[in-house]
Amino acid sequence: MVIYATLPVGKIIGEFDIDEVIFRDPETLWQETKKHAGISKVFFDSYFNNRNKGFAIKVKNPKRYENPMTFKDFLPNSIPPQSYRYI
Repeated sequence: MVIYATLPVGKIIGEFDIDEVIFRDPETLWQETKKHAGISKVFFDSYFNNRNKGFAIKVKNPKRYENPMTFKDFLPNSIPPQSYRYI
């Protein structure tokens, strides 16, 4: 996975491998991921409101680029996606 930080950064800042995709009910998912989720319980609950199941990606081998790249340097003639994009 390649990580694009939206504006004001507006650059590709790193990458990581996917270790595992976790699929659970929201409360179990929170209990398993809260230490590393990087979000509050309030935000988590709002995101998964009225959902029976949720997904989380377990990150492996994270790498932060010393010199972040613009999206155009990474994929010329392209624009950043709204959520994700296969490359």
